[in-house]
Amino acid sequence: MFIFGNILVTGASRGLGLALVKTLADMDQVERVYAGCRRIEEAPDLVRLSKLHHKIKVVKLDVQNDLSIQLAVKEIEFEIHDEGLHLLVNNAGILEMLMLPLLRTAAGKKKVAGVVNISSSVGSTSTIRSQNVLSTGNIVYGMSKAALNNFTTSLASIEKKNRIIAVSIAPSWTKTKIGGHSAPSSPNETATAILSVVSNLTFKDSGKFFDDTGIDLPY
Repeated sequence: MFIFGNILVTGASRGLGLALVKTLADMDQVERVYAGCRRIEEAPDLVRLSKLHHKIKVVKLDVQNDLSIQLAVKEIEFEIHDEGLHLLVNNAGILEMLMLPLLRTAAGKKKVAGVVNISSSVGSTSTIRSQNVLSTGNIVYGMSKAALNNFTTSLASIEKKNRIIAVSIAPSWTKTKIGGHSAPSSPNETATAILSVVSNLTFKDSGKFFDDTGIDLPY
């Protein structure tokens, strides 16, 4: 059973990222949720949510800007350097490298820490032929998620000795900016499903690719 504590969610301004932050803040075993957001002034729903939940702290974080990342890491590190970061949810971009010291600190104290990379079923090169991904946008998106999955397996191998679990999780079709309004699942439903998978992670799962019901997906 995975141990929650201090958590950072990137891409938290809306959609699935926002729903993950809200769902995490409602969990008793969660201590703090850092919600990474590129432009805080353009995230009124996140700011409003942070005022309702004392566990949530909004952090200015542009995952494509090195200085923004460094400042965000310093801000988080200042508050939790002794405890570390127990879970990093990469809903936008990849933030592992600068967060590794905090993840290793948490793993050293709690015997486990985790990285969850939000992927997609179109990132599975094994099943790509059976999916309707013929548009250029979907092909490029799938390529980016396949690369993300590759990174997950590499991180899992490298950080095994430090007791850091790394997995990719593909959300179901969700009503978001990317998923559109026709999707059957709400962001809150998908967030709950993803976190249910995370809560049951063990070291034997590190490096794997799951859907949001916990079923293994082929890379």
